[in-house]
Amino acid sequence: MAATRVLPVTREPIQHTIPLLIARMVRHEDRIDRVYDHLDELPLERMETIEMDLAVLIDNGVDIQQTVAGLGTTLDHTLEQVTDLQDQLAQHQEDQYASAADAHDGREALRDQLEIARRTRSWFSTMLTALETDFDLWTLL
Repeated sequence: MAATRVLPVTREPIQHTIPLLIARMVRHEDRIDRVYDHLDELPLERMETIEMDLAVLIDNGVDIQQTVAGLGTTLDHTLEQVTDLQDQLAQHQEDQYASAADAHDGREALRDQLEIARRTRSWFSTMLTALETDFDLWTLL
């Protein structure tokens, strides 16, 4: 008895498998012909050019992804700096407001002291005038 030849992958006998494969090829013959015609129309040089263009596009895509990742990191760092500067500005504004409030309070206190000094001067003027009048009266006597 002769040994039956089998397909290495499926271990099916070739005499059963080959007719099935041929039947499938006949069923898809139109598609196969269209693909073959399309490939036949493209010159080999053009296919190689397309292959190189695709390789360049893939490399550029990788470069763009790396650049975008770097920009994301830079943006995060910049946002942190802006946030820090905003916090510093807010603190500076609070300090300026507190200084202005202290200065305003200081000006108010100075105005109060000046008013007291004016009143005291006025009182002393009045008292001096009264003393001069009394002195004049005493000297006349």
